[in-house]
Formats: sequence, structure tokens, C-alpha cells
Amino acid sequence: MSVVKKNPDEIIHLGNLILSKTESGEQKSRVLGILAVVYFEKNDLNQSTELFFQAKDAAEKTGNHELIAKTYGSIAHQYIQLKLNDKAKFYLGKAIAQIEELPEGNNKNQLKGLSYLELGNVEFDNQNYKSANRNYRESLAHFQKMIEPGTKITYHYRRSLYNIGNSYIYLNQLDSAEYFLNQSLQIKDEENKELKFFIYNSLAGIYSQKEFYRRAIDSLEAVLGNKDFHDERLRFEVFQNLSQNYKKLGNDERYYFYNEKYTSSSKILCSKAV
Repeated sequence: MSVVKKNPDEIIHLGNLILSKTESGEQKSRVLGILAVVYFEKNDLNQSTELFFQAKDAAEKTGNHELIAKTYGSIAHQYIQLKLNDKAKFYLGKAIAQIEELPEGNNKNQLKGLSYLELGNVEFDNQNYKSANRNYRESLAHFQKMIEPGTKITYHYRRSLYNIGNSYIYLNQLDSAEYFLNQSLQIKDEENKELKFFIYNSLAGIYSQKEFYRRAIDSLEAVLGNKDFHDERLRFEVFQNLSQNYKKLGNDERYYFYNEKYTSSSKILCSKAV
């Protein structure tokens, strides 16, 4: 992905060169998938979607269940980005059906774990929190079946725990939510540091609901003070949550301080969205 972002036109040139010479259906499908990602990064969604479907057609001709499943998963992810959740669910179902044909082992569990993670995200976006929670727990179960701990792909395994916890918040099961969020927080992942800030934000929401306002404030201010914290949209939420927690404590000075930051952050986000 770092190469795609730095040299997209070079990737397109090389991809088209390979496509003009290859006789391998599997290679053709994989290259088309890469090109689809490049065009997505270039914000050409129509071309990206067309290439994903070409990759699907090429994969289906190979009979390679893993490759077919991955192309279905890529199309589903594309539809998620486009907020077309019904279509995303359809292709995730097709992906899981292909994954079922694979031999038992880490690879099968990994692919099923990722598929159910995406299904959970679709249901969560549809506000079907009970179904989202069920899919997230199914995802976690498959990651936990993987034999070698290092192959649990730490980020996604941790993300399953986080999403289970977050969905429990929306189901108003705060103790269960806190348990899974803390489980996620205990897993060390130096390559994806941003996730822990989302975990702290969710935990702060639980503390607020339990009226532990000072504990919520400490969690949120720890996020703001961390040098690795850069997510502007989450920063917006943190400012909002801090202002509300200080309001609950009756600290008007800090309430107005963070409310002003929240308002300014909101204006910045709106200007970027235009």
C-alpha cells in the first residue's frame, strides 16, 4: 500500500504490462485486484469497482477457492466503503462459502475471522448491534483457533476484541463491554498504535455512563497527551466527551475550554468534507 500511494502511475503501468503478457488466470486476477486498489486510492471509484469485478471473473475461472474468496471479500469491502451494505453482505456470504471449501488450518481460520469481522462492521453500521456482536464473537473464535499465536494477526485479533466491547456498549451491557475493551488494551501492537486511542475513548464512555467522570477525563486527557495520537476525527470526539464530563463535574472553566476546542475541530472537519 505504501508503494501504491507513492507511485500509483508506475503500478498501473506495470500492472497493464503484466496483463498484456500473462497467460495465468490467477496472476491476472491478482494484478487486477492490485490495480483496483490503486484506482480506489486515486478516488476513481467506478474504475476501481470495474477492475474488482474483472478480478472476480478471472478468479472464478481458476477454481481456486482462496483466490475467489479474496476477490469476493475485496468487492464486499468496496461496497462497505460505498455504504452499500446489502451488497457487501451478499459478497461476504459468498466469500465465506468459498472459504468453507479450504482445508482446516490457520489460513482458513484467518480468512473466516476477517470475513466475520467485516460482517460485524456491516451490521454495526446498520445499527443491528446484537447481530454485529454475534459476528464479532464469531470472528474472535476463528482467530483463537489459530495454532501459532504469532499468526493471529495481532491487529485484527485485537480489533475483534475492541469491536465486541464497543458493540456491548450499544447493547447497554457495560460490564461486558469493559471486560472486552480491557482485553483488547492488554494486547501489545507497536505497528498499529492508533487502535488503543479508540479503546480508551470507548472505555471513557463507559466510565461516564457509570458516573465515574474523573476516571473518564483521565483516560481522554491521556489520549490527547500521547505523541502518537493523530486521528483528527477521534480528536473531535475526545474534545466533545471531555467537555461533557467536565460539565457533569460542574467545572465550567474546563467545560468551556474543551467545548471551544470541540467547536473549532468541528469546523475544521466540515471544511475538509466539503
